[in-house]
Amino acid sequence: MFFAFAIIIFCIFSDQISKYLARKYLKNKKSRRINKNIKLTYVENSGGANGLFSGNYLVLYIVTFISLFICLLLFEHYDIQNNTFYVALFGNCFQNF
Repeated sequence: MFFAFAIIIFCIFSDQISKYLARKYLKNKKSRRINKNIKLTYVENSGGANGLFSGNYLVLYIVTFISLFICLLLFEHYDIQNNTFYVALFGNCFQNF
């Protein structure tokens, strides 16, 4: 169970750090080209994944809460604490709050 919480904390921490760095180095600036295949552009998203429920925070929070509840049921019912995909999904859901 400790491993699952460590992954969740890592997901949240890395997400917040990447957002902070993007705001600091990319906001109000032109796109930055890293190499010929990678270009970084700052974009803000007020919704969930890919703008899902953009501007409708109540629906986003309800869907997130239901997703977290389902993840907790899966953790409890099945022995998936060691399955990295479900743990990362739980961490991602938590970031919407």
